[in-house]
Amino acid sequence: MIDQSDKEKAPGIRVVVMEPGGPVNIGSIARTMANFGFTDLVLVGRKDSDDEGRGARVSMGGLEVYNGRRAAGNLDEALAGCSLVIGATRRARIDETCVDYREAAVIASRRAGTTTVALLLGRERDGLNAEERNRCHLLAEVPTVPGTAGSLNISHAAAIILCGIFCVGQEPGPARAADPDSLVAALDGLFQRSGSREENGRAQTIFRGLIERGGLTREEARLLESSLRFFGSRMK
Repeated sequence: MIDQSDKEKAPGIRVVVMEPGGPVNIGSIARTMANFGFTDLVLVGRKDSDDEGRGARVSMGGLEVYNGRRAAGNLDEALAGCSLVIGATRRARIDETCVDYREAAVIASRRAGTTTVALLLGRERDGLNAEERNRCHLLAEVPTVPGTAGSLNISHAAAIILCGIFCVGQEPGPARAADPDSLVAALDGLFQRSGSREENGRAQTIFRGLIERGGLTREEARLLESSLRFFGSRMK
């Protein structure tokens, strides 16, 4: 079980690592997170131990993040409270929603002010499996050269994406887009009324990713929400 803490309830970025390969990678990720002001680190599925203190030494200025890491028995626990899940990938399948990491950084920065956004990192050798990828509303791709060299260490991938999120947050820009949660709830209600809703259904996940990418204004979101609720009310 994840230890209860304020981190689970606070908006921001949560870095979730699937079955990390060892303390050095974890320490490197913690150091990266600290450099960009992120603190919420959750590890999934594999026993987390650092008897020799290697991870702590590698984390350096990120020692507080490293010591504050939490353990989850499964992905559901790790993602509890997260409204948006962005998975890091080397490349996506043809049926997956994948965006450049820079676009993903904009979306994550925009949403992290009001909700918890998870950056999901896969295993060092195999990445994310099909079930884990299906939990992601978006997949973020860091462009690399073709071939065996074109695969980043997960701590390096985390550094690139987190740096992107940090930089977006430093830029002056227009007012924040609408919070899509109520729009997503209306869409989910339409699925329920049509009898096609399933828990963690793939269609809902894809639509959520689409809404997040749209960057809707408040007026646009209200119009879509009222339309969905109207159509739902007309269903028997």
